[in-house]
Amino acid sequence: MDCSVTYKPVKCIEQIRKDCTGLKGGEARYFKINSCIGHVFPNNTATEICKESFLYPGCSYCLGKIVEQHGSFVCQICQKVQLFISKYRYRLRVKLGNCSKDKQLEDGPEVEAECASIPYQELRVTLFDDPADYLMGMSASQVVDCLQEKRGQKIVKDTFDNLLDSNWQVKVRVKSSLKEDTPVSMIVKEVLGSLDY
Repeated sequence: MDCSVTYKPVKCIEQIRKDCTGLKGGEARYFKINSCIGHVFPNNTATEICKESFLYPGCSYCLGKIVEQHGSFVCQICQKVQLFISKYRYRLRVKLGNCSKDKQLEDGPEVEAECASIPYQELRVTLFDDPADYLMGMSASQVVDCLQEKRGQKIVKDTFDNLLDSNWQVKVRVKSSLKEDTPVSMIVKEVLGSLDY
């Protein structure tokens, strides 16, 4: 995955923030970090989990979202018409924080000292399909099926709860928008594995 780019290993969230200051015009930077999931959106304390808050009906031809129009479904990106929803996709948002010291990447004593003096930092990132499948342990379509079952809400909430405070090595892409005054997007491109062993 992403063979054409190099992911810079970083030790803490603050390094990502510093390296991305001043990104503009669609520029992107890539990082590999050991991180801890501090929060999952939708809020896992909600009484009922709504699938629309972290899943969307996906286009069969591209990665776009399809919307219902006049009895069929049209992709918002490629504009192709589809007769039914064939697949759901993830748009799972989480907050990543720094890992505990014993699970951080080896990066030299200067960086370690710099990161130790920084208060707890978090990044809001989005996970689409493969990385979210990996974390959740099921596909987006399986989550939709699960939520239709009697115990589905509990199963999905338990999955979210299990993600909290779990440690993962991830590859993150930080990309600026082509539009001014639009925040950068932060996407987990790949989950390399769990650090909770």
